[in-house]
Amino acid sequence: MKKSRFTEVHSYRPFKSMNPALLPGSSREMGIAPATFYKWKAKYGGLDVSDVQKLKTLEEEHSSINWMYADLAMDNL
Repeated sequence: MKKSRFTEVHSYRPFKSMNPALLPGSSREMGIAPATFYKWKAKYGGLDVSDVQKLKTLEEEHSSINWMYADLAMDNL
């Protein structure tokens, strides 16, 4: 999977500066597609920067727990 050039906080910032009515031009300036904007809006729409950072840490923690469980399941088999 290709690594994104935007971090979680960068994904959040466009909502403060972009107007959906001016989306095609604004998204081109940022280097994102309009579909990406709407995807980010669905995920980060009502969050603050601190909430986005907490979400990222929780996702990382969840991922590590899944890996630990997978390793233990393989050991038990």
